[in-house]
Amino acid sequence: MNHAASLTTYRGDPLLLGIGISLLCIGLVAIASASIEYGDFHFGNPWHHTSRHALYLAMGVTAGAVTYMTPTQSLKQFSAWLLFLAFGLLILVLMPGIGREVNGAQRWLPLGPLTFQPSEFVKFALLLYVAGYLVRQEEAVRYQWQGLAKLMGILAIVAVLLLAEPDFGATVITVGMVVGMMFIAGAKLQYIGAMLVTVTLWQKMGDLSDDRPAEFLSTHPAPENRQAALNAMIPSMLKINPDRKKSPIHPVEIVRES
Repeated sequence: MNHAASLTTYRGDPLLLGIGISLLCIGLVAIASASIEYGDFHFGNPWHHTSRHALYLAMGVTAGAVTYMTPTQSLKQFSAWLLFLAFGLLILVLMPGIGREVNGAQRWLPLGPLTFQPSEFVKFALLLYVAGYLVRQEEAVRYQWQGLAKLMGILAIVAVLLLAEPDFGATVITVGMVVGMMFIAGAKLQYIGAMLVTVTLWQKMGDLSDDRPAEFLSTHPAPENRQAALNAMIPSMLKINPDRKKSPIHPVEIVRES
């Protein structure tokens, strides 16, 4: 039975559809009740956020329907191109003047009245690519560590770009998703653990930038400057409790090691 025939015979799961529709309605009512006064005060329209949320729901449902009607073979064929597009969007959002920064995080791309978050698209693209890769390289993934090396390299690049935004939540979800898929595909736990440890150590070594020694020296003065710094601290120490009995304080001589 072909894909078109399966679409005509499938009527959906009433329970699953009912739960999904109920969650969508509950979310819409919650957004409306929580944003009426805020939208009226800031935008002059009490239904500002409710209408935007309804628009996002309509777009999401439409995208889900299109994805469902797309043949699986087509998704597998274009998964690599979707992943390249996701990489480009993650790089684009980090460029000054292009990505929109909110509360110190640069995660959104402005699209007119709407905003787009590339980290959400990269989850979908990475899911499709990893699923296709695990099918194509089934034997290599199960019995050879080289079969996982390519996936871990791609995952490391995605994680670095997400942390640069920064978006720690999306990073955790993405890493957990890929590791879970590798485990379900039959990859050995020791291979997965070794790859994760290697990527983590590589990232930690990358965090040790060249300015760390300078930062250490700036917070830890040289021995010849410590005496002056200590003498400068003594007056401020006396001001902590001006009513206490003052006692003579002798400067502390620092013994320098030869």
